[in-house]
Amino acid sequence: MSCKKVGQVKKFKGTSFVCTKVGKNLTWKRQLFIQPTPSPSLPPTPNSSFSPQPSISPNPSPSSSPSPTEIEDQVNFKSFITYGIQEGELIRRSITGIFSSTDSRDPNSFDPIRRAAYAAINSRSMLQTHPNVELEYITRPSFPKFLLPFVKNELKGAASFWNDVFAEKIKVKVYLVTEQDREYVKSVRWLQLNLPDKLDRFDRRNERTFISGGGAFWNVDGAGNEGRIYLATASYLDTSFATNEWPQVARHEFVHVVQDYMFRKLGRERPFSESDFDKLQPQNFREGSANTISFLSSFRNIGWASDALDARLFQIAKFTRDWKLIRTESDVIAAMRATESRTPEGAFELGYPLGSLMYEWFIATYGLEGYFKLLEQLATVPSFNEALPRAVGVSKESFYSLSAPYVLSVIKRTNSYE
Repeated sequence: MSCKKVGQVKKFKGTSFVCTKVGKNLTWKRQLFIQPTPSPSLPPTPNSSFSPQPSISPNPSPSSSPSPTEIEDQVNFKSFITYGIQEGELIRRSITGIFSSTDSRDPNSFDPIRRAAYAAINSRSMLQTHPNVELEYITRPSFPKFLLPFVKNELKGAASFWNDVFAEKIKVKVYLVTEQDREYVKSVRWLQLNLPDKLDRFDRRNERTFISGGGAFWNVDGAGNEGRIYLATASYLDTSFATNEWPQVARHEFVHVVQDYMFRKLGRERPFSESDFDKLQPQNFREGSANTISFLSSFRNIGWASDALDARLFQIAKFTRDWKLIRTESDVIAAMRATESRTPEGAFELGYPLGSLMYEWFIATYGLEGYFKLLEQLATVPSFNEALPRAVGVSKESFYSLSAPYVLSVIKRTNSYE
């Protein structure tokens, strides 16, 4: 059956297909017409696993009438993006309300730096085995069962991605809990240090649901080093009323396991004070590069990944604009310096999306090998300032200056400070 007109719809064996232009060619794209689960009658008070989001209508209307190609599988990244899970795979609701597994945009239409970083990351993530990583799940009965296959698939992908980085076999314990598991959380010191305030928020039911995550590699009560990840969410999680970034949290936290492993593998311990730790792993490196890798590997295609990154930048720029307003390359560099630290709150929050753009540029320029070399250097040198030139031959200030034009171009393209 030939595809002759954009927007033409045909059904084959019960599945609907839409004629879509991809590059210069017309091709059929499968569409998934799924009735969304009704959202709970809660106010759309924004929040996320990491930070607050601005108040944006969850059901925006497009500013103009889009063409059939534009509406079939695209979203407004300035609003909430709704994802679902079908047979363990991610699907996404377009601005038409239809859930789809596709993105009709030409991959070549995205910025060359984003394309290069996406290609570098996803060429590696095709691996399917992880002999050096044993994943042990501690899954509480209250954890949403529909989410479990997706989470396990994401962590399997992350373990495969990083497998060769580990010099020996390691164990990563994965705790999957909800607000119903307070007594259990009290029995695991690491969870008790991180989760009570998140569980309280789930109890209140006055905001969009989210997935809170944590990841580390540390000596557990003198028994030796092991990786640990927790994913905590509401027992009543409904992905139609969830924050934008939940699909990438599992892979994001696995990056933290790797970051910790790399500086601990030679016996180095984490500095006691946060300021000393920031000198070794700046906030915009630790959280920013984790975002780069998790966003560009968790979503099904470059279009979805790009929308998710743009949405995160847009949301946090709005939230932190009273702290830092970015209009020029000089503003970008000043923000990079400021987000090396976890304080004040604006630095902590902006370090995620700003750092993700910095390390998009880094990986596009130096490849994943450059990132691995940087991790290797952090195992031995006293500070990040010394690790960077040893890894890729540029100083931190040069890195900031070289990546600033790309960062500013994305900020301008997304109108993040409109």
